[in-house]
Amino acid sequence: MPRIGKTRWKGGKRKAGKSHIPNRVDISQRPAIADKRARVGDFEGDTICSQNAYLVTLVDRKSLATRGA
Repeated sequence: MPRIGKTRWKGGKRKAGKSHIPNRVDISQRPAIADKRARVGDFEGDTICSQNAYLVTLVDRKSLATRGA
């Protein structure tokens, strides 16, 4: 029987892919002054991905000011 008005999704389950960041610095190698939260300008970032959009957040470690895009 034909499927009228319905599109069929071809493919299996999607798997999250790992990406390689060149020249990445591990969090354990963070400068000591950044751990003390003594200066403004040390940021932590995070990215959230969905099917239709991306959300990038940056948080300043001292002032806790948040920026999103």
